[in-house]
Amino acid sequence: MTQIQNDNRPDIDLPPGNPRNPANLTDREFEVMSHVGRGESNADIARALYLSVNTVKTHLRHAYRRIGVSRRVDAVLWASRYAPQRATGDSA
Repeated sequence: MTQIQNDNRPDIDLPPGNPRNPANLTDREFEVMSHVGRGESNADIARALYLSVNTVKTHLRHAYRRIGVSRRVDAVLWASRYAPQRATGDSA
């Protein structure tokens, strides 16, 4: 398993898989995690992706489970390593 290390946090184990998406998140979960990596709030993510806040929370809950984290700060660390960080308004 791949590990994300941070001096003040425990290691986060990631299952082997696609190096770009090692946790095999769905496209939408990966997109939401990309926004998390930019430090956006759930409300900001919902507005950007035309989703309800509750739908964002559901995607985050599933993504957290798949990447093996329980805190947003650990999800941000994962996203900073694996999710693309595009500027707002950039097209894919």
